[in-house]
Amino acid sequence: MTDKEFLTREESEKAIKFWKNQFKEIYKVSTGLDFDSNLRYEGTLDFIIYEIFKIKDDKKLAAHFLYEVARKHPFVDGNKRTALLIALVVLSQTVMKGKKDFFTKIFEGFMKPYRGKEKEMDRNDMNLVKFMKDVAAGKKTYDEVLEFIDKHIIYRLE
Repeated sequence: MTDKEFLTREESEKAIKFWKNQFKEIYKVSTGLDFDSNLRYEGTLDFIIYEIFKIKDDKKLAAHFLYEVARKHPFVDGNKRTALLIALVVLSQTVMKGKKDFFTKIFEGFMKPYRGKEKEMDRNDMNLVKFMKDVAAGKKTYDEVLEFIDKHIIYRLE
């Protein structure tokens, strides 16, 4: 993107296509389900993607995806898993670039209950699961999500 205040139609269409493809891949990885048959509201996902053009900060972009996908439920199943994974992808490509075991430390712990491994969860895993449930239930604000990313995700990996 250039220094101008707006994107051309071609640039915005390219960005939207890029993020839709990211969501397709991430949804499949996080749930094992088919994206197209589990997309509940395509307009909701489009709106979530369109809003990113106003966001200039990478942590805020990760928080936006985590908060909006968990809250707006564009998928039939797997919204919290997809929300967390897309946020982690954004962070891993920007803020946490080059950190080893980024996904293992965060996402794998979050996935334990979905894989029948609740007994293996540590306190950090349980806090993350509870936090994601609270976001989805509307008990957390966007600002609280941004703070959580700073204090509990980035802090744990620095």
